[in-house]
Amino acid sequence: MTIANEAIGLFVKTWLKVTPAMSSIEDRAASAKGQERYAAFIDLLSRRIAEGRLLRGEVLSDVGAERM
Repeated sequence: MTIANEAIGLFVKTWLKVTPAMSSIEDRAASAKGQERYAAFIDLLSRRIAEGRLLRGEVLSDVGAERM
């Protein structure tokens, strides 16, 4: 849990540093696109969990394949 919290915190800190501010018109367009992407993310997440496909399994599989 500590590693996950640190990783998310570091990602957010980096993202806030490198993402420029937008005009109000750009902000509205980005918000609409963000809502679309979030809906797609939630759909993918719910399907993966329902299928029992967890990221940790993929990471362990990838690490195992690299060691061979």
